[in-house]
Amino acid sequence: MDSIAAAPRTDDRRPLEGASRILAVWIERVTQRRRLARLSDASLKDIGISRCDALREASKPFWRS
Repeated sequence: MDSIAAAPRTDDRRPLEGASRILAVWIERVTQRRRLARLSDASLKDIGISRCDALREASKPFWRS
């Protein structure tokens, strides 16, 4: 009979680390989109973004990049 290899032991923290990273990205997106929405027209012009583009980006759900 062939010997059965033991399954490699997994680190239980890795799923939590991945979830933590995703959560951090989502929080950063929300923060950046709120800041973008509050920029003045002059500031938007300086960075080459129209008010319409800024509002479109700001209205995206946090899980969409």
